[in-house]
Amino acid sequence: MVIVAERKPEFFQMSHPLYEVVTGEGLMRPCFKVETGGLYSGGSAQMIESSLNVHGDEILYVGDHIYTDVSVSKVHHRW
Repeated sequence: MVIVAERKPEFFQMSHPLYEVVTGEGLMRPCFKVETGGLYSGGSAQMIESSLNVHGDEILYVGDHIYTDVSVSKVHHRW
């Protein structure tokens, strides 16, 4: 599963709408839970954990800013 435009660090602390990216051109539709293998935009860490029924160290988070991403994801969710 890939999530883009998640608005870090708010992604780990707040809830934002989640959209599924449904075309190569970026057409999106609202959705309320994620599924393995999907491509999504927005959402929140809590939504991801609930949808997949996984928590903490069961999740590997990869971001574009190593220090901030690791620091925030570890502090708030133990990812």
